Amino acid sequence: MSIHQSNGTTQRERLQPALLPDFFLVDERTAEDYILFVQKLSQYVKYYDENNTEDGSWTAFFESESTSVIISIAHWNIDFLQNKYRTAEKEIDLSTNRDHQIQILKYYFLECTEKLISISKKIQGLDDQITAKENLIGSLLIVVSQLQNITADINIKSSETNFEIRNFLKNPFYTRKLHQFFGFLSSWKEFAKSAVDRQLSSYDSHHPHYALFLSFLKLLDLAKDQLNTFTKKHLDFYYKDVILTEHKSAQPDMVYLTIEPQKTATFLLPANTLFPAGKNTAGENKYYGSINDQVINQIRLHQFSSMYAESEKFYKSENLIKINGTGESFDVFRRDRQACREDILIASPLLFLQSGTRTVYLRFNHQNFSHSDFEFYITGEEKIIQLKNTFTEKKTGSSSDLFIKIEIPDTEKAIIPFDPEIHSEIKIKTVFPVLQIIPKHKNSINSVHEIDLEIQVENFTTYEIESDFGSIDPAKPFYPFSEFPKNGNGFTLKSGEFFMKNNAVAHFVAETDKDINPSLWLNDKVKVYQQDNTGKEDHSETFSAVTNHFLVSNYSFSENSSSEKLRIELFHPDYSGEKYLQDFVAASKIIADGSTGALPYKPRIKSFIFNYSAKEKINLASDSDFQTEIFIGQPFGYQKIVSGNLKFSKVDNFHGFIYLAFGSSRPKDSLSFLIQLEEGTANPQLPPAKIEWEFLSENKWEKFAANSFADETHSITQSGIASFTVPDFNAKNTLLAENLFWIRISVSDVRAVCRFLGIHHQAVKTKLIDFEKKGSVFTEITPKGTISKSYKAVNGIKKINQPYSSFGGRVQEKDENLYTRTSERLKHKNRAVTSWDYEHILLQHFPEIYRVKTLTHYRYDTEISSVSAGFVTIIPVAKLSSNEVIHWRPLLSLNKMLQIKDFLAEITSPHARIIVKPPQAERVQLNFKVKYHQNAGTDSTVYKQELIKTINEFLSPWAFDHQDTDFAQNIEFSSLIKLIDNQYYVEYLTDFSVTQYVLDENYEVKGNPVKNADKVSPRTDFTLFIPTENHQILEI
Repeated sequence: MSIHQSNGTTQRERLQPALLPDFFLVDERTAEDYILFVQKLSQYVKYYDENNTEDGSWTAFFESESTSVIISIAHWNIDFLQNKYRTAEKEIDLSTNRDHQIQILKYYFLECTEKLISISKKIQGLDDQITAKENLIGSLLIVVSQLQNITADINIKSSETNFEIRNFLKNPFYTRKLHQFFGFLSSWKEFAKSAVDRQLSSYDSHHPHYALFLSFLKLLDLAKDQLNTFTKKHLDFYYKDVILTEHKSAQPDMVYLTIEPQKTATFLLPANTLFPAGKNTAGENKYYGSINDQVINQIRLHQFSSMYAESEKFYKSENLIKINGTGESFDVFRRDRQACREDILIASPLLFLQSGTRTVYLRFNHQNFSHSDFEFYITGEEKIIQLKNTFTEKKTGSSSDLFIKIEIPDTEKAIIPFDPEIHSEIKIKTVFPVLQIIPKHKNSINSVHEIDLEIQVENFTTYEIESDFGSIDPAKPFYPFSEFPKNGNGFTLKSGEFFMKNNAVAHFVAETDKDINPSLWLNDKVKVYQQDNTGKEDHSETFSAVTNHFLVSNYSFSENSSSEKLRIELFHPDYSGEKYLQDFVAASKIIADGSTGALPYKPRIKSFIFNYSAKEKINLASDSDFQTEIFIGQPFGYQKIVSGNLKFSKVDNFHGFIYLAFGSSRPKDSLSFLIQLEEGTANPQLPPAKIEWEFLSENKWEKFAANSFADETHSITQSGIASFTVPDFNAKNTLLAENLFWIRISVSDVRAVCRFLGIHHQAVKTKLIDFEKKGSVFTEITPKGTISKSYKAVNGIKKINQPYSSFGGRVQEKDENLYTRTSERLKHKNRAVTSWDYEHILLQHFPEIYRVKTLTHYRYDTEISSVSAGFVTIIPVAKLSSNEVIHWRPLLSLNKMLQIKDFLAEITSPHARIIVKPPQAERVQLNFKVKYHQNAGTDSTVYKQELIKTINEFLSPWAFDHQDTDFAQNIEFSSLIKLIDNQYYVEYLTDFSVTQYVLDENYEVKGNPVKNADKVSPRTDFTLFIPTENHQILEI
């Protein structure tokens, strides 16, 4: 047998009955006892008439009185009647004479009949004003009817020659009738008991002599009550005069108020500023006083958001301010949550791609990444466009470097610069087109320090061509150097898209109508000049590949609006001077004379193709200038990477952040706000969350100075005020909305904090005080909304609100609690050594605990061991009615368990290692087939739900508001089968089995299920079975 199998100690078990004043009373008799006594005594007191002649006894005066009759029934000893029947059974069993046996049985029921007849006569004589008379008569008829049935059965059966009385007494039909007879008697008696109080307190038709008798009993009660105070006086003398123990005084409650100042007002609210709160139950005025000096200013809560990570995904809740302080509790992280991701935003003039078949190549950090790990979006002409034609491939066959290739077909409209109205999904400021790259997974990419960006455009059409003689439509054949070409003639090409991209390389394909190499004929016969408003300069002597060397400082994205252009001039000996014209004239004459000849070739372009490419290597770690802007997109904003690596957030699973934005904040201002929580809703199975407070300044999260803030929330597990001195900060931010003072609360585990009720700025903490010096103490909580003004007007206050009820008060200690506390203190001396010490000290100090179990030499943290010297594990169970068990009943709140650990650290040996843990949760699942009794019109699914409820109530009584919350014990399968089979709607069940699961801190199944052979056995000494709807019940 384990030494840890006890159920611990409960609050009720602390109270020793011997310490109560009423455990032993000097006179414990009641008025009913005296009435019954006088009834019996009256038989022995002689009655003398007016002639002083003996005339019987006083019985008639006391037994026939209505009150006496009802009390006689109420105190009829049914147990004695039942014991007498069992005695008769034994006599029958000892007797060997059949007639004698029958006589014993009949005589017993004859006595019962005579007694009932006697009582029936008395009931018939009751005053008709007594409302209970009719019910007593009706109930008696049922009792008599049942008695007659029994005696009739005995008479019939006993007349049979083969009658065996012993078998008859064991007959189930007879025993059922007998049990019903005693049951009817008990019900009749209980009804009479319920009528006694009314008879003694409000019945006004007693006979004069009986009324005088009852008056005497009332007066006697006064003397008896005074006499019975002796035991309490004795206890009080011992505890209060000898030991000198005093009652614990009442503990004042506290209440949070919010102050709304007048516009532009900033003022000091001194400590002990009074706020009236009406009257208490004793009719005394209640006052609360502010605890500390506090500056009230114009700081307001403007925004309230959150973000957290779960299963490698980010989720955000963006507009919590709309439900803040509405009276409804909410999960600050999961309420209205939306999936969100961090992303890479590339804003670059290279991405201004208006036409053609466009291809973007990307490579990060000189590493090979797959396109399947990312999603790609770009700023289109009408909306954000998702780019789905993505590949991972080599650019050249000889290299092993892989690039992400993104294709934009020529059917897609233009890629344009970022427009916040069209592209509202992206939250940045830039003049360039934007490529959004979203990693699909948390580990797709951790950081970026270098980006290779290259674009290629084929069949580009967003350009203009002008010859020396007018505009040219490149879609049609044209003469680029006029009808009479000569060196120096040419055409210009303008394209704002091409020329804004430094070092972009244009690839022109001008197909002429020459028979041989029509696409190459022009390449070596022209000169290409770079030209702008300042003139022209040599640029290239080849037409197939032209590099743009223009450096653009002011970008304009209107079509071909730039002054930069290329001038392509004819430069070939065949066209020097007037040579072409001369050759043309000479050839014309020859042809005119009828001779064979050919005119000189006049360059004509049948089709003109403009392809180009551009690339840029962006090294974020260096300070070198580059055209492209790199941003990291975050859930509520963005950050431009000027120098340094782009790093994605490394957030652990269930790590979260709460963001609070305050307006009208200036450095050195005082800021106090209330965080009101639904206490008890943090998961107590988890360790407390680590909380860090930071503020945002110029896109950097800075920690508060250690002495500049105070937090009463104990890791966001209890309501409290957070107070700050606003540090120096720069409100120019892009991570979050600018021109606000942002606070970020980092939470290591979002499951280990409570649900929120509201965050309220300009909050003041006040405490109940005895302002009028009348000895007023805490008697009841002050409901929310009670306090609405100050006792004296305070300049600057516009409005006072009390958003929540008061808290923390405790009434003055009662005598019975004093007796218990003192007797325990005499034993444990406020030092926790034994299990008894631990349990009784904790139950005294934490009244919200219902049961506590101490496991000595038991370790239950990172490992579980029952033989760990020095370890003491405390398993507390909360009261179901406690405000701290709203969500995880009957588990105590995480904050309270932390308080228990801190408290024990002060009263235990320094060598004791204290662990405070909630009970281990386990789930028991029953599997069986069942046949229900067939009742017309009844839905059998209702029976299934009733079965599930019955089973859960049996396995987990604590979940159904039962009085006791005990740790789980072994349960035999036979008990469960009997429970199910005893339900009136169950005919039979088959294939019964049980599956048992151990649950983790999230109430999810941990490890493999346990299948038991004949009983359910808890896996630990501190297990609670939790209800489940997953019982496998199949109808036959």
